[in-house]
Amino acid sequence: KEPSMKGKTILRIVRWIFAALSAAIALGGGIGFAAQQAAWASAPGESIWPLPGLVLLEWAAFGVVGFMGILLAENPHNLSWLGASWFVIGAYLPLVVLGALSIGPFVFLSLVALLIAAALTSWQLKVSLLPRIKFLLIGTVAIFGLL
Repeated sequence: KEPSMKGKTILRIVRWIFAALSAAIALGGGIGFAAQQAAWASAPGESIWPLPGLVLLEWAAFGVVGFMGILLAENPHNLSWLGASWFVIGAYLPLVVLGALSIGPFVFLSLVALLIAAALTSWQLKVSLLPRIKFLLIGTVAIFGLL
């Protein structure tokens, strides 16, 4: 049974809310942890770069890309943006594992919110999840390799 126009609109709003929540956690967490790290590294010659600063920057940037992927994947011609959101979900996995004792739980919250948004988007657009899993795996391997 096809959902009504009202149901589609509500589902779209729910997707956007979860995507925005994911981006807010990523941006807020990245900026918050960076500020905290910068305060701790206030001694002359100390810096949070390249790590953990790079990881925090990646996390914040991935939050924005994941959010944009959900927003721009409204029609079948922009499915590559949906692939970008799945890539971000995969990229979050190494950050959760490697940051298990620091940023990992916050990245996990961002991951779950984006996963819900991406799954709902895939379901609403009636696209198969199997090709999207490819993007998730590529994101996971790429970030493990980068880190």
